[in-house]
Amino acid sequence: MASPPPDNATLAKLQQQIHALPQSSIMQHVQNVEAILKKDRKNPQHWFVLGSLFIRAGAFQQSLEALRTALKLHRKSEVILGAIAFLFAEKAKDYKESLVYLEQKFALNNKDPKTLFLIANCQLELGQPDLALDTLDQAAPLTENQAKIHALKAQCNIRLGDSKSARDNYRKVQELDPGAAFAMIDKIAALPDNSKKQLQELELQLKGVLVNQVSKFRHEQHRVAATAVLGEITEKLGNHQEAFDHYVAANELQKTFAAQSDWEKSFELLRGTFSSEVFEQVDVQGHPSEEQIFVVGMVRSGTTLIESILAGLDGVRDFGELEYMVPELHRFGVDGISGPNRGATIETLQSQVLQAPEGGFAGIGSRYIDSFNFQKYPGVKKIDKMPSNFLALGLIALVFPKAKIIHCRRNPIDCALSIYKNPLSGYHESYANDLTKIAKYYRNYEELMRHWKSVLPLKIHDIFYEDLVTNPGLVGAELAEATGLVWDAKALDHTRAKKDVQTASQWQVRKEIYQTSVEKWRIYEKQLKPVIDELVDLIQNYSEELSSKQQG
Repeated sequence: MASPPPDNATLAKLQQQIHALPQSSIMQHVQNVEAILKKDRKNPQHWFVLGSLFIRAGAFQQSLEALRTALKLHRKSEVILGAIAFLFAEKAKDYKESLVYLEQKFALNNKDPKTLFLIANCQLELGQPDLALDTLDQAAPLTENQAKIHALKAQCNIRLGDSKSARDNYRKVQELDPGAAFAMIDKIAALPDNSKKQLQELELQLKGVLVNQVSKFRHEQHRVAATAVLGEITEKLGNHQEAFDHYVAANELQKTFAAQSDWEKSFELLRGTFSSEVFEQVDVQGHPSEEQIFVVGMVRSGTTLIESILAGLDGVRDFGELEYMVPELHRFGVDGISGPNRGATIETLQSQVLQAPEGGFAGIGSRYIDSFNFQKYPGVKKIDKMPSNFLALGLIALVFPKAKIIHCRRNPIDCALSIYKNPLSGYHESYANDLTKIAKYYRNYEELMRHWKSVLPLKIHDIFYEDLVTNPGLVGAELAEATGLVWDAKALDHTRAKKDVQTASQWQVRKEIYQTSVEKWRIYEKQLKPVIDELVDLIQNYSEELSSKQQG
């Protein structure tokens, strides 16, 4: 006699337990569950557990197959439907497909506001803020969390260009949940039509909170962000020294809890491991796909703008910043990037490269494609806009020898200033809160990019940020040619931006292409002396290369 299907509470508890498992144990658990399924293939709980484990393993296709099997055996499970919706939205960035399962989930329980929140988020990602507003209106009477309703509505208002409604919703969030308001104040401060009076009100509010109401911040990172936003507001009001003082305060605060990473060692290992001799010796049997476009560069170098332009062309799909290639480098053995130092040496890493990993480099490519469900879009170029993939170009060249590489470049001082003004998290915390460290990191980045250009069999196409914002049509056409796409000037239309950008560059893709960020460093020339002194030769080289490009 068949056992009754598991209830939602049981599946949700299993989901939490799987989420808590150490990553190193995932594949062993997969093998254990597969052994159980050989004896009992009609138990939806086992298939659900297998699918959830495959999500942790980054195996999209296997997780989808397992979860769909679980759903066939238990068609009225909200948890299984939610897991499939999550898989499509968070892993494959396929919000349209995610909506299909969320709507089925809501049909089973039309009193669940959390599902409506997820539906609204998908609609927002799909460029449908008007529909998202309708969904949030539907969710409002079902939840006590009215602050979340108004916060999401403010995002929809911004996408629709309705600054007044965005401010109204922000004020409601302020009244209901000040902590949530602080987390979104950067969005309100960045509204393009803020008046001087509105900026002064935000400045006064932030100053009061930072001095007297520190406890209202749910996380120290929120206080860092609020301090940096205060700098941005003060800068817009023309008080530059005070603004820079706020930037310094934000970065000094972040130093107290910043993650550490031995990035100098990682650069050394990368240059030494992926040498010209290695590329001459290695038997490259990479993945044959010609559809991969990697947009790389320093953070704050213009990668988001490039991504937006490419996404506006036909025959391409934008997948955002994909966390895959740099972690793969660490799994491969490179220390100092996204994990602990394990004593790797150039000799041991070169040996691994020459031997090739299990399944070959083509196998890494297949897993990458499977992880994000790329196979659903045959014949379409796929954009991976993870700036730090510049670290992984040696590996990318072996995995996808026919990939297109777009390298975004920006004046070193402007780039350093932008990094310092916009607090970064994770790996970047190890250098981004100190001007001297930013400059040294930038030098290592430049040296690595010169190395890649000298040894890689891949062509790297440089885009200069200053050239792009000055000559967008010309540079856009060159970009299209470099990626095998057909140029269309409509790609420059900022109103056609398709996605809800979540990086620090989120406002850039909503505006007309502008030149106000070019040479912005000059108002802080005195404060940026550590960067200028460290990078004087690179600054001169960059200026000459840019001039040559624009004249040629």
